[in-house]
Amino acid sequence: RRRMLSKNGTAKPIVKLLSWSVDGISQLMRNISIQMFLETHRPTVLCLQDTRIFGDFRVTLPGFEDFSSKMSVNAQHHTGGVSIFVDKKALTAVNSFNYNYRLQCVDFGSFVLLNTILPNGYFSKAGYQSKVSQQQEMKDIIASFRSKGKEVLVVGQLGILSSVEPFHWESPIISQINDLDNQWLDTLTNETQIIDVNKIFHPSNLLPTHEALIDETPRMVKSSYVLASKDFVSRNVVDCRILNRQTGSTHYPILCQ
Repeated sequence: RRRMLSKNGTAKPIVKLLSWSVDGISQLMRNISIQMFLETHRPTVLCLQDTRIFGDFRVTLPGFEDFSSKMSVNAQHHTGGVSIFVDKKALTAVNSFNYNYRLQCVDFGSFVLLNTILPNGYFSKAGYQSKVSQQQEMKDIIASFRSKGKEVLVVGQLGILSSVEPFHWESPIISQINDLDNQWLDTLTNETQIIDVNKIFHPSNLLPTHEALIDETPRMVKSSYVLASKDFVSRNVVDCRILNRQTGSTHYPILCQ
């Protein structure tokens, strides 16, 4: 296993985390090009959102037989669902919790991983109220772990669109919701000290992750986020970058290591 030197000069393993909202996991399980994509990056931890799995459906990915695929949360009403694949030879989970069909947590001892998919909330009042409720729940969970001295790594789809999104941006209501989403993200940072990791490694554009791909796509700008404290990033992360969109999903994966 590849290793890097920490600041005190001791060797530690490089953990690669890949987060991706997949628009349904069943197409991943049969799509050869996506399997090749996953094999190329070969993450230690693979976090998937919007898996849309139900009941006793077993999540398996070819080439990931040595990974633990037991940490999956079923979808609800044909939306949501999250899964975490962990290389058991590299990391050991101490505990895991499923809060709802859009949020799961795995405690690895040295840090807590939250995998989430938040709804867009743009299409109905009830949908937006649900989004606000889940935003608050996630913030409270993060704050609770942080108050206990735990490092928290948040990954997933936060349901925030670009401010110049052409397809949806004709409505001033949607513009207001985008402003509120950005305010929530700022509040989350201020209250829990976790920040957008992608901005740390790509500060030249000073844009949050959901704005970073504006020039590359005419449609909805959707990328998974990675959020963590500056201290956690300085001690554990050497790179974070948005990857190219893959066939079968409208979302961009993000790789952190």
